[in-house]
Amino acid sequence: MSIMAWDLKRVLVAVILLLVGATSWWILQTVTKREKTIALVATEDPDYYIQDFQATIMDARGQPKYLLTADLVQHYPHNETIHLTKPQLIQYKPGRAPIHTQADLGHLDDISKEMVMRGNVKIIQRSDSSGRGSELTTSTVRILLD
Repeated sequence: MSIMAWDLKRVLVAVILLLVGATSWWILQTVTKREKTIALVATEDPDYYIQDFQATIMDARGQPKYLLTADLVQHYPHNETIHLTKPQLIQYKPGRAPIHTQADLGHLDDISKEMVMRGNVKIIQRSDSSGRGSELTTSTVRILLD
């Protein structure tokens, strides 16, 4: 066997080993990425939580629109929802007394901006220049946040 044929065989073996190694690396990366994606989608655990939560949402004029507080907030990425413990929501309307709503539990849908409050729900609006105040007690209330 000539030296030229021997070098050609070595190059061919090196190329084959390189292709096998690259293919193995690609398969490993693909499988690992898929497993991580499946694990992330399959989990129903919150991705974050906040204790003693307070957020003020402003309107276009820079005035408070909502004030939301809760003892505990948990965000669930698998369905884009937020769960609240002991939520309190204050809704501000220009020229009207604020509406205070509190409950044992709350559920906020990130997508539809709909809040459901359950358990010992109390809604209070004090009297103002536009009329009498009101107080309502119920088990569940659904609030559409705009």
